[in-house]
Amino acid sequence: MKKRFDIATMIALMLMVCVTTWVFTNIAVKNDLQDKYEDAMHLREEFKKYFEVRDIISKNFIGRYDANDTIDGAIAGMVSYLNDPWSHYLTEAEYQTYLNSGDLTGIGISTRSDPANAGVIVNEVFPDSPASEAGLKPLDIIVAINDVPYSEMSGYFNAVDRMRGNDGDAVKLTLTNADKGDYTVTLTRRKVIVRVVTSTIFTAENIGYIRIRNFDHGADADFKTAVLNLQKAEVKGIVIDVRNNAGGQLESLCNALDLLLPAGPIITTTDKAGVSETKQSDANAIDLPLVVLTNGNSISAAEFFAAALQEYDKAVIVGEQTTGKGYAQKDFILTDQSALLLSVSEYRTPHGVSLFEAKGVTPDKEVAMDAALTNQLPNVPTEQDTQLLAAMAELKTLMGTTETPASPAPGTSPTVAPSPTATGTAPSSPSPTTTSTP
Repeated sequence: MKKRFDIATMIALMLMVCVTTWVFTNIAVKNDLQDKYEDAMHLREEFKKYFEVRDIISKNFIGRYDANDTIDGAIAGMVSYLNDPWSHYLTEAEYQTYLNSGDLTGIGISTRSDPANAGVIVNEVFPDSPASEAGLKPLDIIVAINDVPYSEMSGYFNAVDRMRGNDGDAVKLTLTNADKGDYTVTLTRRKVIVRVVTSTIFTAENIGYIRIRNFDHGADADFKTAVLNLQKAEVKGIVIDVRNNAGGQLESLCNALDLLLPAGPIITTTDKAGVSETKQSDANAIDLPLVVLTNGNSISAAEFFAAALQEYDKAVIVGEQTTGKGYAQKDFILTDQSALLLSVSEYRTPHGVSLFEAKGVTPDKEVAMDAALTNQLPNVPTEQDTQLLAAMAELKTLMGTTETPASPAPGTSPTVAPSPTATGTAPSSPSPTTTSTP
């Protein structure tokens, strides 16, 4: 009898477990379905206006349009309303343009997006290029391309794509300039040679000078080559110029800083979930007096470069307050190969400072520069470059000397320039910044 009772009890318990499992599973399924239903209803309500407008256009708009273009426009608008100038939506064609930014032909300018969305801002005009020959200047704003107004384009990357083309092709630009107003030029694309990192030696006190145009891929290796070559030349100090540097890649930035910093943190990034990662520098560091030049166009990786050296007391910062960008971006490839370039993490300096909250890097010695001369960088003669002269004076103090350095003597001062990057378009990637160069 006891055996039968045990079997009966076991069966009853098993049945109870099955029933209980079924009940809780059913409740969970119902709750899941209820949640999905509520989510669907919420999305339907959220996009009610979009579908309403789409239906009105479909039934009433007399002109021709591409439905896919309107979807792209809606997504781009959604991203723009994040009020983050560093986040962008790119169509498939625009994203391919961004990926292929090392194109060997172009008109010879670097550009950046305009927060006011008035056009494409000219960031730099390269020497010996169609743009320089036509008289384009930094801070000119491109407001139309081949007679198409910027307002009719689907954003910054579309505009940059319109400026690109094959060797020998022509492009018409309409620009606005603070001094001469609106003007129009027609440029013929060709190969343009751009050096990302250039260096030279000032002869009087054997002072090295390095300019970093951006921190894109390869800039770290070129920077290391320039520093080591200046060391071999036995310079007594180096001025590093990151003025008008629009940033670049995190890896290039960290590698460049690792060459100069002692052991310790370089940068800390934190994502939305609160997960942090800190890049570290090893103990090997170049031991030379350093001065870093910055201005209001030193963005992202460029200003972080200055901030890290300042916090480690490895360099004196001279020039103007930097931009104050504190977010890093990530590329999200969508199903149709379009892409969302989104700010996904915050980065902080070795001392935990957000450059966004601090509104940039404050120089140790603030030196203003005439806007007209700033627009001509890096082609300003040394004797007119007030910021460079101030940097030289600070470096002489660090070196314990007071003589005025001479300008590089043409044909006599060695120029240390790594292998040039042949490009007509050399954008700094939006991680951590967004610029392009057609």
